[in-house]
Amino acid sequence: MIEKLQLDNALSFLDHELEKQTNASQPDPARIAALQTQRSRLLAWTRWMELNTTKPDLHPIPPQPFYPASQSLKHLWLSYAYEKTHIPYNITLHYPISAFDSEVFKETVSTILMRHELLRTIPRYSDDYAAADQHILPGIDPGMLIQQIDLHNHPDKDAAIQVHINEAKRHVFNFEQGPPLQFIVLRLAEQQHLVIFNIAHAIFDGFSKELFEKEFITIYQACSQRQPYRLPPLTIQYKDFCHWEQQLDTPAIREAYKAWWFANNKTAFPIQNLTTKASGLTLTDLDYQDSLHKEILPYIKETQQKNIPRLYGVTAKPGRTPANTYWVALDNDTFIKCNNFCRRKNTTLYPLFVAALNTLLYQRTGIPDLVIGAHMALRDQVPLQKIIGLLVNTVLIRTQINPEDSFNDLLNDAMINTSIASCFKYYPLAKVLKDMNIPFNAIDTLYLNMLPTPSGETLKNFSRRHYYNNTLSYFRLDIHVQRFVNGIELMCVYDLTLYNEQTITELIDEFIALLRSVIHNPGDRILSL
Repeated sequence: MIEKLQLDNALSFLDHELEKQTNASQPDPARIAALQTQRSRLLAWTRWMELNTTKPDLHPIPPQPFYPASQSLKHLWLSYAYEKTHIPYNITLHYPISAFDSEVFKETVSTILMRHELLRTIPRYSDDYAAADQHILPGIDPGMLIQQIDLHNHPDKDAAIQVHINEAKRHVFNFEQGPPLQFIVLRLAEQQHLVIFNIAHAIFDGFSKELFEKEFITIYQACSQRQPYRLPPLTIQYKDFCHWEQQLDTPAIREAYKAWWFANNKTAFPIQNLTTKASGLTLTDLDYQDSLHKEILPYIKETQQKNIPRLYGVTAKPGRTPANTYWVALDNDTFIKCNNFCRRKNTTLYPLFVAALNTLLYQRTGIPDLVIGAHMALRDQVPLQKIIGLLVNTVLIRTQINPEDSFNDLLNDAMINTSIASCFKYYPLAKVLKDMNIPFNAIDTLYLNMLPTPSGETLKNFSRRHYYNNTLSYFRLDIHVQRFVNGIELMCVYDLTLYNEQTITELIDEFIALLRSVIHNPGDRILSL
């Protein structure tokens, strides 16, 4: 297990540092005491991990009229219900098909809908829209989800294709009327078609994308040849995962999380963060229930405005805000050196990037209590790797910065904190905020995510690219790290109400420069890097 390996590596670092201090001509008693305390805590967490990593069996549950939804699905369903029709949140894909057959395509759509129950699931809301369960439809007419458009004689096919893709991205699904997915088939020539597949992110993630593509092609080819498709049967469905997720929510997990979250912290959440520095605002110190029931729900019910506050926490800005996206690639030399550095330190790129980002933020803001969010896949069980759905949770990585620390210290903290946070990845963020009494706007400031590595793909575009007003974001600053065979690309989505292009460009440039510095001088104090 990667988390246990990371903690073992962190323990080796602490033992090495203790040995250095013990054998030094002038040992530092305070440093020795701090290292010993950290070592004791680390050993305690290692023992806890060994005792608490076993999960209940994942198996099919008996048929029911309605099924509980996962925390993430329920949250997104309720968000859609509150926000009504003004904010789309879709994943839009497109595939060329050279030999299109309308009947075969309908049969393929029908087959994949029957294979994955979630693709024919709608919410059953309570009367006050405060809760939602899953209602699995027994079947769906695939023709309701397919739209065919003839562009054969269009004078500018490329422009027309882009118009339809953009319209799909902006499409708002009504979850109560039917499954939130659509197929738009564009006829470009006699034997040339383009299929736009559009689906709500609430039931689809990055892993689902690869799974869907593989299964759809396999089924389409089999239907074309009038042969049975060859895919292994699914042993569980998404509803089974939702039931299993509920079993993981225990008092022991909540108490363990609380012990970790408050280990070195006197407060439930940092009272300052990157957002407060950028905006000059202060956080409203309301507890979770107050912020939800006193501020959010009454506003949603009484106003007709389109700018809805966030579902969790108190803030004056809309639930999702206009955002720009900035892409920049690490050069191959830096990429190789980062990989070699991680091998020497027995770690991975993610703790390195977390430590570097914490260093940069402390240098820029002086804030010693930093929280970085991360989206983690919930697919470490083999059956979960075979189903479509949004199997992702957000974890929080909280770090206390000591200005006397070296980068090695911060890297070790990152190895420990990312490993422990990963152990709680099945503890839904919505419940963390509620149980720990944390307003959402205290932790929405910065996210750092490692995207799945595309199999065998190389990075082809090393140019800097800026896209304006092209998306909406839940978070103030959301950095995605995409690793390829030959390099790394950073995609930074930033809130336009807080940041401009120059600020983001400078921040990412400083981050890359800091990476180059720390891999050469990891023993330097963080303020001197």
